[in-house]
This record gives sequence, C-alpha cells and structure tokens, in this order.
Amino acid sequence: MQQGVLDGQENPYAVIRDRNFNQVQKYLTGTGHFFDFILVVASKKSFDRLKPAVQKEMRAAMRKAIERQRADAAKADNESLEELKKRGMQFEAPSAQLVGQMRTATAGVIDQLKKKVDPKLVDQVVAAAK
Repeated sequence: MQQGVLDGQENPYAVIRDRNFNQVQKYLTGTGHFFDFILVVASKKSFDRLKPAVQKEMRAAMRKAIERQRADAAKADNESLEELKKRGMQFEAPSAQLVGQMRTATAGVIDQLKKKVDPKLVDQVVAAAK
C-alpha cells in the first residue's frame, strides 16, 4: 500500500493496529462482513460414553466459554478500532444502501456453500451471525 501497488486491504482491526497499517492507510470502513467463530469439537464416541449429567455440564461450560469468548472478542475489536482512530484513521460505517448492494452482490454465496457443507450448519451460522 505504501508503494501504491495495492489500493486497500481487509483485516480485523487488531491486525490493522498491530501491523501499523494506519501508517500507510488513512481510511477504514467497518463493513462487518465477516463472522469469525471457533469450533468446539469432541470425539462423539468418547462424549457419548460420559454420564448424561457430565455431558450436560460440559455443554453448559462450553456455552459459557463461547459467550465469554465472543464478549472478549467484541471488546478487543472495539478497543482496536478506538486505537486506530486515535492514530488518525478515519472510520466510516457503510450506508444502508451499500450494505444492500453488498448483500445483493453476494447473494449466491450461501447457496454455493450449502452444496459443500451441511445446510443446517450454514443456517445455524447465519442465524448466529445475525
């Protein structure tokens, strides 16, 4: 970007902050177009061998951990954005019109993804992102 080879980049605010992109990039648009999540996985065979009470406790603990992780991530994201503003970056939220245009332009992506991944999982992720 500094050499003019690239017009822009896309990264989480923390990466933009940590890589000092504010030194070569003046503007920042918060499109909110990406929902990042961490998968929690376990061996079904091993999990099914646990007593139902233990399974229930493990599920409750993971729900609590997920809620905490999402809250911590949102806080860190906001803190990174505020730091970038302090460093002189000009932040713009996209207009409702631009968001609508972006949704229209990417409308087929979810259908394509559902052909590769369990459609129920895709629907769950979309619902969680809202």
